[in-house]
Amino acid sequence: MEKTVRLCLAFLIAIACACAQAPQPPVAEKSLIADLTEEELKAQVDRLLSLMASNNFRDREEATKNLRNLLKQSGKKKKVLAQYLNKRFEETQDTDTRLCLEPIIDQYLRPWKCFEKVYILQESGGWPVCAIAFSPDGKFVACGTFVPGRKPGEGKDVIRIWEVDTGRLAHTFEGHQNDIGSVTFGPDSRTLAAGGSDGQIRIWDTQTGRLIHTLRYEQAGYVGPFWVRSVAFSPDGKLLAAGHMCQGPLTIWNPSTGKLLYTLGKYEGGVVAPLAFSPNGKLLACAFQSVEMGESVEPASLPGRIDIWDPHTRKLAKTLEFSNRAPFIVFFPDNKLLAFAKDENGVRLWNVLTGEHIQTFEGDEAQTICSPAFHPDGEVFASGSGDHKIRFWSVQTGKCLHTLKTSLPVDSVAFSPDGTKLVSAAGGAVILWGVPDDK
Repeated sequence: MEKTVRLCLAFLIAIACACAQAPQPPVAEKSLIADLTEEELKAQVDRLLSLMASNNFRDREEATKNLRNLLKQSGKKKKVLAQYLNKRFEETQDTDTRLCLEPIIDQYLRPWKCFEKVYILQESGGWPVCAIAFSPDGKFVACGTFVPGRKPGEGKDVIRIWEVDTGRLAHTFEGHQNDIGSVTFGPDSRTLAAGGSDGQIRIWDTQTGRLIHTLRYEQAGYVGPFWVRSVAFSPDGKLLAAGHMCQGPLTIWNPSTGKLLYTLGKYEGGVVAPLAFSPNGKLLACAFQSVEMGESVEPASLPGRIDIWDPHTRKLAKTLEFSNRAPFIVFFPDNKLLAFAKDENGVRLWNVLTGEHIQTFEGDEAQTICSPAFHPDGEVFASGSGDHKIRFWSVQTGKCLHTLKTSLPVDSVAFSPDGTKLVSAAGGAVILWGVPDDK
């Protein structure tokens, strides 16, 4: 009798193990996933979600793994599929399924919540990085930085360009005699322009490393260089605008020939930074900050303004005055111009063209906002701060959503064009953040 019972138990255990190890219906072959229609991909998601709701741990674990692979291989439909998955996440009440889904959704719709250090492109040297930028194709990161020499006086200001995929230093551009205030890539990512306190604008070929042009604005009666604080290419790459410090107009150049085409306005006793062309190329906006001798470069108490120019008619289209610090400005893909303005009540976000007040960011954390960078979806922006943190803010709610800690004060940040990476500059260190490959 006892032997029969043992045999029955062994048989039942074998059946249970076989059921637990039975293979699930496979997800479509890797090479075919990208060819599936949106409806077919959603059907695959629904099937995997039903398995994730199972009480069997093995089924849930395998379904979660297959869901990650499905999204990873879905090609151009990845975002649509992630949005559908987010919709199903909001509908489900199963706690275990929600716990499994949230990090997957964050990876594709809110990647900044998953950011970790991918590469330390440049170690801290105690010298600040004054300018930083992603190339439009997302393949390169450029920064203007000071490189100390072996002996005092042997240091030099250079532009460094790194490959985003490998973290390899691709080029080092030399020639500026002093601080580099701004770097920007041309729309084709093949050219890079930089301006510095030596009054020079240098344009390089990013593929060959060849110096194409050295530009310098001179004005009768003014002794000394026009410190270049900001540079910006037009969307078609046919114009290069430069803003200066202390005095002088906006200068508009032909980057192909190196010729000065024309100048706009008069900006005396202050700094023009930043500059931004609208995506359709019809507007050129600049922020002007008054500066007094003996004061810091960007004092918070002095008046500022935003000027909006038509670069084709060369006429001033609009001016907005501010009682204190000139705001940071950025154009959105729909040609909407936004501006951050800091006052005693917090940091306010405005639609410059309509005058609409969009959001106010309040509290001690908001007062730390500097050099904000918008995520391409326009719903979130990142900001560096002196308290060694990178914060991610919601435009809709005005709340801080996420924080990354660093070991140094963060001078500037920039998102990659697709929003999946972030580069930060802190105390001379340049760090590339992203979602690890194993997620």
